[in-house]
Amino acid sequence: MARHLLLLAAGFSLGLLWSSSAPSLHQPSQEELVKRVQGDIEESGKQVVAEVWSLIGLLKEMVREAPVPIGPMPHMEEKLKKGMARVMTAAEVTATQAFLGALEKMTIVNPPADWFVLDRVGQFFQVPRDDLQSLRKELTWSSIIVGLGIAKAVQKDRATVFSHYQKHRSWARVGLNLGLVPDGLKKALDGLFPQ
Repeated sequence: MARHLLLLAAGFSLGLLWSSSAPSLHQPSQEELVKRVQGDIEESGKQVVAEVWSLIGLLKEMVREAPVPIGPMPHMEEKLKKGMARVMTAAEVTATQAFLGALEKMTIVNPPADWFVLDRVGQFFQVPRDDLQSLRKELTWSSIIVGLGIAKAVQKDRATVFSHYQKHRSWARVGLNLGLVPDGLKKALDGLFPQ
């Protein structure tokens, strides 16, 4: 996952340099952006914590149910596998949000970079410019990218995904509710900002 995030950063940064002559879109101040991204991360982080506590409950249940002498416990092993996958998925979504949010701060320093991100995200996800500009009025680029990535990964239309987000305000929860699996978001975003 770290390698994937570094490649994403490299492509994002190169695009920002390329876009330095383009006009800028309306965007929040750096302070407002940081606050919004941190709020999104906090909500997804709550889901990560909930998944970890659920996994701890499963581990405690395994200890209670473990036969003596020790023997196979396929039903508990399956529950544990699913619990680990949920923790990993929620953590991946949250880490991706944080990483994209940190990169997004560059669009504040270099406002024309918004046009690069708008064009690249539109081309990559095949979303019309007007739709992205509409989303941009309410969401950060990091939220838009994570939302579109989840939609692609779980093969749902973006309206469904963003509707879930409006209800839950947690991208980790949205991903889990819609069936996102570990590395699903990573694969969905692969190539978004090529080097």
